[in-house]
Amino acid sequence: MSLKSIIISLVLLSSFASQAQYTVIEDISEFKTRVDALTESTMSMSSDFSQEKHLSFMSEPIVTKGIFKFMKPGSIRWEYTKPFSYILIIKDNQLLIDDEGNQNEIDLGNNAMFKEVNGIMSNALMGKVLEDDGKFSSVVEKSDKDYRITLLPKDETMLTYIQKIEVFFDLDSLIVSEVILRESEEDFTLIKFTNKALNANIDEAEFAIKSK
Repeated sequence: MSLKSIIISLVLLSSFASQAQYTVIEDISEFKTRVDALTESTMSMSSDFSQEKHLSFMSEPIVTKGIFKFMKPGSIRWEYTKPFSYILIIKDNQLLIDDEGNQNEIDLGNNAMFKEVNGIMSNALMGKVLEDDGKFSSVVEKSDKDYRITLLPKDETMLTYIQKIEVFFDLDSLIVSEVILRESEEDFTLIKFTNKALNANIDEAEFAIKSK
C-alpha cells in the first residue's frame, strides 16, 4: 500500500470513528414513557441557540445565534442577536416578526410549510413528536450519547420542501439538543440548543411584540 493510500485510509477511518453510530429501537414504549414524564413536568424552556444554514453553492454555512424561549401550550420566541437583531414570535397560529423595529404579522394558516415546521418544533418540545398524525413516518434510533428521531414526510408537496427532519434528544435528560431540517443531503439547516433551562421563569410578555 502506498503512503498516499495509507493517509487516505486513516482520514476515512478517523472521520468514520468520529460519527455517532445509531441503532434502531424497535420497541419505543420505554423511550416514549420517559419523554411523556418529562413533558408532563415541563412548562417552559429557554436556551441559547446557533443556526447553521448549509447550501450546496456556498463553501461556508450561514451562521446566526440567539436566544430561544418556549412556553406551553405552544408559544415560541426566536430572538436572533448575531450577526443581526431579529425576532420571530409564534403564538396562537400567528407569526409575529420584529426586524429592528419594523413589525409584521402573518397568519400561519396561509403558510402551510412554516406551520408544519413550527408544529414539529412545538411537538418535539412537548414530547409529542412521535404522535402519529398521518403526516410523517418516524424512526427512533439510539447512540451512546443521544436519541435521534427521523421524521419522513408522507405528503408529496411537503417532500418538495423538506426531505426529512431529524430531532436529537440528550441521552440522559431527554431534552432536545439539535434539530436538522433537510431540504436535500447538501442543503439543510442545523439548529443547536445550549445552556438549556427547564421551567425557566418567562414573562408571557416575551411572546408579544409591542409597537415601538
